[in-house]
Amino acid sequence: MNFLQSNHSPSNQLEDILYAFPDWFLDFDEEAKIISLELYQLLAKGKPVSKQVLAEKTEKPLGEIEKMLNSWSGIYFNDEDEIIGYWGLTIVQMPHQFIINDITLYTWCAWDALFIPTLIGETALIESQCPISNQLIKLTVTPDGVQTVIPSSAIVTFIEPPESEKIQDNVVDSFCHYVHFLNSSNEIKAWESEQQGKFIYLTIDESFLLGKMKNEAQYKSKPEE
Repeated sequence: MNFLQSNHSPSNQLEDILYAFPDWFLDFDEEAKIISLELYQLLAKGKPVSKQVLAEKTEKPLGEIEKMLNSWSGIYFNDEDEIIGYWGLTIVQMPHQFIINDITLYTWCAWDALFIPTLIGETALIESQCPISNQLIKLTVTPDGVQTVIPSSAIVTFIEPPESEKIQDNVVDSFCHYVHFLNSSNEIKAWESEQQGKFIYLTIDESFLLGKMKNEAQYKSKPEE
C-alpha cells in the first residue's frame, strides 16, 4: 500500500492502519492515562524515572503504580529498577535523535518522533539517518504539526502491525525496527530488498496525522455513563 501516489484523503486508510493494532494498545482507562502522560513528561527531562517519583507526581499509591507498570508492555528499566524507556521515548541512545529544550533523547522509531511532541507539549528537533542512502534527515515537530523537513522528500516506512502477542513481547523488535525515515520514495525498492514484511509508505504529514489519531484514541476522555 502506498499513500504517496493517492490524490484522496488518507483518513480512511490511516484508520485501517491504526485499528490493525490490538485493542489493548488503544484502550487506556483513566488511571492509566494519567500515569502514562506523566511518565512521558518525566522521561522528557532526560533522566531515569523512579517509581516513587512517578507515584508522587501522579498522587497515586506506590503499590498502585508498581502494579500498573508490572502489567504494561513497552516499558524498560535499568539495573536500579528505574524507568529508562516507555512506548517510544528513551534516554538510551538509538538511531532517532529527539531533542527538546536542549535535552537529547531518542525514540524507538520514526513514528514515535512524530506523535510524542503532542503528548509532552514540546517542540522537538529530530535527526535520523536514512538506512538506505545514509543521508541525515532533520525535522522540527511541534505539538500541532510538522514545521520543517529536510529533505522535503523524506517519507516514513510503516510495516503492517504484527500480532498482539509479538507487540506485547517486544514491540521494538517486532515493529519499531521497521519504521524509519527514508530520504525519498526512490529508496523504497532498495529498502524492500533488505526487509521482510508488508510495508506502507506515508508522507511525513500523513505519519503525523496517524500519530494524532493514535493519541486521541488512547488519551481522549470517555463520556461518563
